[in-house]
Amino acid sequence: MEIYNNKVCCDLLLSLLGLWLSVRLQFLSVIIMFSVLVIIDIEVWMGQNYNSDSVALSLTYSFLITSLLKDLIFNLTATERECISLERIHQYSGNKLEIGAELGAGLGAGLGAG
Repeated sequence: MEIYNNKVCCDLLLSLLGLWLSVRLQFLSVIIMFSVLVIIDIEVWMGQNYNSDSVALSLTYSFLITSLLKDLIFNLTATERECISLERIHQYSGNKLEIGAELGAGLGAGLGAG
């Protein structure tokens, strides 16, 4: 039962960390969008000629950049998690057998011989 509780605790922590990462990425997205809008407002205030197509294009690219950044970070974290799992499996496969497993093998061999 304790192993199950540890698994549930780890799953909850993993989902909480994913949620925190998502909130931070959304905040970064808001900062990028806000900075694009501030730059556009400064250009309008200074009386420079601006084209509505270029405004739409810059907003679209800012959405695209934040989306790609989000995908990149999630893929990097997933890759790191899978590499850690693979390292653990490699480490566990290199461990020696425990005493209980050796005794069980010895008892099985003794029963088959008798």
